[in-house]
Amino acid sequence: MERFQHMKSITSTISTKRLVYRCGLAVTTLVLAVACGAVDDTLPGATSTEGSDDGTTDSTLETTILERNEEVFVSVAEIGRASTDVVVGMVSHTGSIGTPDVAEDPHASEFIAVTVDVEEALKGQPDKQVVFAWEAYLTDGGGKRTMEILAEGLPIPKVGDRLLLFLVPEDKERVELFGAELTHRPITLDGLAYIDGSTVELVADKFEGDLGDSLLGLALPAIRAEVSR
Repeated sequence: MERFQHMKSITSTISTKRLVYRCGLAVTTLVLAVACGAVDDTLPGATSTEGSDDGTTDSTLETTILERNEEVFVSVAEIGRASTDVVVGMVSHTGSIGTPDVAEDPHASEFIAVTVDVEEALKGQPDKQVVFAWEAYLTDGGGKRTMEILAEGLPIPKVGDRLLLFLVPEDKERVELFGAELTHRPITLDGLAYIDGSTVELVADKFEGDLGDSLLGLALPAIRAEVSR
């Protein structure tokens, strides 16, 4: 798909800021290079209209790469065993849930809540919808977005995207922190992949021997078989 090809092109460039992923929150660690032209996007309200994005997920903001500092799974079967729910579904709407750590960091990341309508549960018995928080934008400390975050090369989920999700229940503390009705979170950044048709088309930037090597290009029937092992 054109969207995936565009994102692959962007993530092949060097980023001017790199971040480390820790428990779903990010801290700046290095300054390197950036891609794309800039735009000032004002933070929207805490919710969005059902069936729509928050209005800026296809903006022309500069992009920055979020690096992970987390457990790395090496196979679909392994990440499947560690997940409580594995689902295939389509994003039905997104909405800003603010910058929860702004008191500690005036340039805190803005998160969005992503609602996914479940098409198929490969593991577990989730409700018809799952909702998770996604770290989406850097802010300038004055309520404006300055950069779009690519989590290990993954674009921000938008309405109409079809996802494969390896999930665990969201922590109660994080639900209270965000003040949103979050149900789950991807077990790691590897726990979210984009699907085109019935095949995994885009995964987190992969490292030799990790899950991305075995997941990219894999069809859903094969994933189903691996998860049930």
